[in-house]
Amino acid sequence: REAWEDVRDAVLSWQGPERGAILSARALLFRQPWVARWLSSCDHDLARATLRLVDHCAWREEYGLDRIEEEGWSAEDEKAELLVGGIDKDGDPSVVWRVRLHDGKFRSPKQAARYLIAVMERSWATSPLGRAQTVVLDCRGMGLSNFDLAMFQECAAVVVAQYPDNLKRVVIFPVGWAVSSVLNLCKSMLNPVTAAKGVLFSSEEQGRAGLLQFFSSDQILTLYGGSLDLNVARMQRRGDHDEGVR
Repeated sequence: REAWEDVRDAVLSWQGPERGAILSARALLFRQPWVARWLSSCDHDLARATLRLVDHCAWREEYGLDRIEEEGWSAEDEKAELLVGGIDKDGDPSVVWRVRLHDGKFRSPKQAARYLIAVMERSWATSPLGRAQTVVLDCRGMGLSNFDLAMFQECAAVVVAQYPDNLKRVVIFPVGWAVSSVLNLCKSMLNPVTAAKGVLFSSEEQGRAGLLQFFSSDQILTLYGGSLDLNVARMQRRGDHDEGVR
């Protein structure tokens, strides 16, 4: 018997006011990698991991994750700033962010963060038993005006609290002076472990070659020389995959 199973059973036996939310998230609690991420983020302290998972289940209900796809993201999906990427060579999912398409006036930081969470959940649905998520930052054509500090802070607060040990790596290309300036600012607001997960390539050509280190060509978007169709990635939904939840 493994430690994650002890945490799962402790959460499932919880009798507090969060019980309804826990039962709604029951399927997640039987996914070893998902529970293991919480356990790892708590330094394998079973009691602490149990409490954090109880709180997370309550957050999922309060945040409305089960209904998030019903909120109508058609404008965001058509814009294709955020996309569900392919599955890497380890079987883990990914998200692609085309940063030059970001406009802080398009939606509020809170709504932008909410859409990011929706896309992250769609991505996890493509590989429910994945261990961590890769983020590909397509910085082609990015300028300083595309950096939204308020959105970054909003997203960081939610992801750090509710998606611990979620990040596997961040593939970033091309890294010019504007991107470097933004990265230096972001690093100052991140813990060193997260900041160290960046994999930087100075040119688009190097970035495309770099993606092949982590993904097979059929799991790389056509935008970057692979064969994964952009329209499929853009219209990906949680309900298109097993159980619709991570």
